[in-house]
Amino acid sequence: MPNKITRSIKEAIEGAFTALGGESYLVRVGCRDPGTFCRLLGKLLPRDVTLEVPPPADDPAEHDLLDTARRIAYVLEMAARHKARAQSTAPT
Repeated sequence: MPNKITRSIKEAIEGAFTALGGESYLVRVGCRDPGTFCRLLGKLLPRDVTLEVPPPADDPAEHDLLDTARRIAYVLEMAARHKARAQSTAPT
């Protein structure tokens, strides 16, 4: 019995949605009452999203790029320190 009631309610809602204009009705609701539209949208979106991040590849080229990036960052840091020291000891 509950499945029959649920099915008939769902059919009634779908019928009303169609009678109101379907997609164009939702567009009107979104324009006129964004809060209601967003609450409806929130009920349709999944609550939990699982993101799987693959482990880093064992590609030597990637390790070389990371090592190069670290070296560049080190050189830039040393240059910035050198510049700061030179400015602090420069005569004014």
